[in-house]
Amino acid sequence: MWCVVAAEWLKYRRTLTPWFVVGGPLLLALTACVLPLIAPTGRTWNLTLLTAFNWWVVLGVPLGSALIAALAASYERRAGAWRALRSRPLHPGRLYAAKYTVVAIHSAIAHALFSGFVVAIGGLIAWSRFWPLRGSIPWGNLVAGTMVCWASGLALLAVMLWCATAFPFSLTMAVGLIGTVSGVLTSETKAWVYVPWAWPVRALEPVFGFHANGLPLEKGSMFWNTGVIPIASGLGVVLAVAITALGAWWFSRTEVR
Repeated sequence: MWCVVAAEWLKYRRTLTPWFVVGGPLLLALTACVLPLIAPTGRTWNLTLLTAFNWWVVLGVPLGSALIAALAASYERRAGAWRALRSRPLHPGRLYAAKYTVVAIHSAIAHALFSGFVVAIGGLIAWSRFWPLRGSIPWGNLVAGTMVCWASGLALLAVMLWCATAFPFSLTMAVGLIGTVSGVLTSETKAWVYVPWAWPVRALEPVFGFHANGLPLEKGSMFWNTGVIPIASGLGVVLAVAITALGAWWFSRTEVR
């Protein structure tokens, strides 16, 4: 299986995907860190991470997952590679599972890069002394938030890969946009547990202390409850495995055009 994953990984060396995996987090981190500097109040590391990860989980994760999945499927579709691979004595389900594994790794790299970019850009801002950042970097929240965000977003990545394999690029991105909106709207309702796009948002709220709309959580807010973190993370991992298995089963029985 790992040989299939390695072969899948090599396909992306000269594509847009590596540029997006690096450039997307960099652009979002730069925007999220610099724009708040115009605020008249002083800035702290806690507020910087709050703003940055709110942007990341509300926009970067859902739209980025849709784009990574859509690009992965479009490469195969344009080159006719699915048909060529299906002609070989390799179970189609393994091809599909390998593709999901690679896009999940791309997602993990993007998450790690985003956190690194936030720290680097914030450090440069603090070093410049024009807009000093008070306090120290909350490393525990940073590391935990990065891991939780990735784990809770694995299921929506599996959904998007299935959509990308079954539907055209434009329709996949439309589904991703609808999912992004639904995730924000349901993240603070009782229905959040049924919407994969809401899981990363809800899981990060108690980690960084923000509402889905970007405002800080009030003291005593019910959204400080950290009990949702293992629920969202567990759902993300378990459903990712289940959805990928179903997608692999579907793909092995689908005629490739």
